Amino acid sequence: MEDKKYSNKELDNYQDLLNREKDWKNKLILSYKHQFSFQEELAELAFNFIKNNKEKLIKPDSVFKEVANYFLAKGLKTFRSIKLLTENGFGEDAAVLIRCQFELLTNFLYISKEDQDNRAKNYIYYSHILSRKYLNKISLSNLFYEVYDRLSDERKEEINKNYEEHEKLYPNKRWWSGKSCEEMAKDIGLKDYYISIYCPFSNLVHSNIESSRYYVIENNNITRFIIAITDHLITQVIFSNCDFLLRIINQLNEVFQLGQDDCLQEALNRFCEAFPKELSKEHV
Repeated sequence: MEDKKYSNKELDNYQDLLNREKDWKNKLILSYKHQFSFQEELAELAFNFIKNNKEKLIKPDSVFKEVANYFLAKGLKTFRSIKLLTENGFGEDAAVLIRCQFELLTNFLYISKEDQDNRAKNYIYYSHILSRKYLNKISLSNLFYEVYDRLSDERKEEINKNYEEHEKLYPNKRWWSGKSCEEMAKDIGLKDYYISIYCPFSNLVHSNIESSRYYVIENNNITRFIIAITDHLITQVIFSNCDFLLRIINQLNEVFQLGQDDCLQEALNRFCEAFPKELSKEHV
């Protein structure tokens, strides 16, 4: 855990907390101005990437390219969500979304690696497995049974029919690819990220006891609740956020043959400048 630069100290009331956070946020922005600046720059680059290449992007000629557009859209929106959270001192919550972003990137690069259309179709058709699984669960739920009851017989029949039609594609129905996120990450060369980012941030996603150190501190028999903004995980999150989006855009550039190599290389160079300690030449 990084050293905390901003303490919530002893607060008299909630309004006091909000007032002090204004000053803490200014200090946060100053401390991480280069990282925040590049994150903003990359958000604009991604927006312009879509705008300047929309003619090719909106006319996909394969199932794989259709799925690729989804990964781009979700990747950019999640990137912006993480950006807002980090700029406001909510690094732990941003880390939850970084885990989601890693899964999105892993799926995209795994589909891109080989047999693209078939993998894309398997990714899409897996929705039938999920729909059947959800249908079975709500049919047994006292809380959500009325949701099940409201579904028409035709819709239930459609879900079951689609499942029966596609279920043979998934001998291992736990994952659409038949592989875990860890196995896919290893297959595409992201195993180090799985270990150093995905696994520890999973503690925050699942609210494991390991994550408690970010929220409650006990020292000299005094318990403090850390509910104010902090700089917890800010560097790791922004670094990962920018790296993942750059990888997504680079992959789109290759998939659609957009010819944006020079622009993206410049962005990569700026990325290295923003994170000199985190990113050495051998990682590029």
